[in-house]
Amino acid sequence: MYEVTGATHRGKSHIENNMSNQDSFCSISISGTEKKGALIAVADGHGSEAHKYSAAGAKIAISVTKAIFPALVKLGFTSSKLLKQLSKTVLYQWQKSVLDYHYKNHSDEEFSFVLYGTTLRFVMIDENSNAFFFSVGDGITAIFDKTGNPSFFENSHGSNTDEPTASLCNASLSDLKYQFINLDESSGVLVATDGFDTFLNTAKNLKKHFVHTVMFSSGKTLQTNIEGLSREYSQINNEDDSSIAIVKLQQELSHEHLPSEVSLTEKQEETL
Repeated sequence: MYEVTGATHRGKSHIENNMSNQDSFCSISISGTEKKGALIAVADGHGSEAHKYSAAGAKIAISVTKAIFPALVKLGFTSSKLLKQLSKTVLYQWQKSVLDYHYKNHSDEEFSFVLYGTTLRFVMIDENSNAFFFSVGDGITAIFDKTGNPSFFENSHGSNTDEPTASLCNASLSDLKYQFINLDESSGVLVATDGFDTFLNTAKNLKKHFVHTVMFSSGKTLQTNIEGLSREYSQINNEDDSSIAIVKLQQELSHEHLPSEVSLTEKQEETL
């Protein structure tokens, strides 16, 4: 059984300006059934006036992903054609759900997908550690090996921050990034919105926090650690909301070359 957890918190500027959290996330583990699996997902609503319903757009993106997940676990992740079709389905179902939501709740306003602009990234994992990675827009997806070293899938490290991020509200099929990866040699996977991407902006720092916050804890302690990391970072030099979701594939890391523990204060100083 995979262990999953996640958290989301408002950024400092959003609290100061009495703005709601524009992010949404989910972390789900299926067990005790014929097929087992895990899903982690985060969505980052854009939050500006042009995207004034982006919080709803982000929630809808997560709801669509959750609805698709059980069927995909039953089918398995063996067909690249299936994964391509799933990527299209995510986009089309989001568009349909947003349209339905708008006319139920804001029928007096002219409709535009832009009003609901959001990013989305998720990882779905089956019982054989086969994983489907998906992203549209900025953020971070990291895969950790057995010693906690991360590698990245379609994250925004090194991207031009002056360019607008891709979004479900105006995405073409070429904006949908997806890949099949087997995780047999991995200890865990993390997805996060760009609030965390800004914070965990080096592999060295990401490894330290993953190892000491995630791999050496479980159950309620793991959830408490992730909640604390999300809450504290959302108040440290960060204008944006921060959301993170994690799945642990192994309960223990190899102890070879483990990094020394690092505090949030130390981490912040390293990135200045």
